Amino acid sequence: EDPRLCISVDDVKVIASECGLPVSRRLGLDKETRSMLTFFNKLGKLMYHQDPSLSEVAVLRPVELLIPAFTKIIREHKGLHESEEAVALSKQHPAEWRDLIDGGMLDTVLLKVLWKDFDQHRAVLLQLMHKFGLSVPLFDSTGSAKGKEVFLVPSLLEENLSHMEDL
Repeated sequence: EDPRLCISVDDVKVIASECGLPVSRRLGLDKETRSMLTFFNKLGKLMYHQDPSLSEVAVLRPVELLIPAFTKIIREHKGLHESEEAVALSKQHPAEWRDLIDGGMLDTVLLKVLWKDFDQHRAVLLQLMHKFGLSVPLFDSTGSAKGKEVFLVPSLLEENLSHMEDL
């Protein structure tokens, strides 16, 4: 079994060609490989999406990658569930940390600490969070992010909105 969590489609093509693909000269290696990945995705054996932002990577072990990474962000960050990362971030980046906790706004500066174990997969994880509606990119009224990448995490916002009902 491959120990990698993610693999590039180019690496999959190399493995596929070693295993006898392409079978059809008409389709070619690229199309057969992507069809195979789509089929394995439908079977639940791996995760592969044809969206342009995700089409060049396959997640071989989605549960091992996505759940630990996503729950570093989407969780209760206070009290019993306060992590070492939370304590560090509240000191290193207090404004950005407060924005996440109080407003559900995730600045990517926080991901360097929260996703330190997933750094090589950061771009894929962010794209998957967007695809699944777990985060939404935020821009100012001109459509510019002003050099910062900030995302709204709706599940954290919902919790904060319930506190506003009491006001």
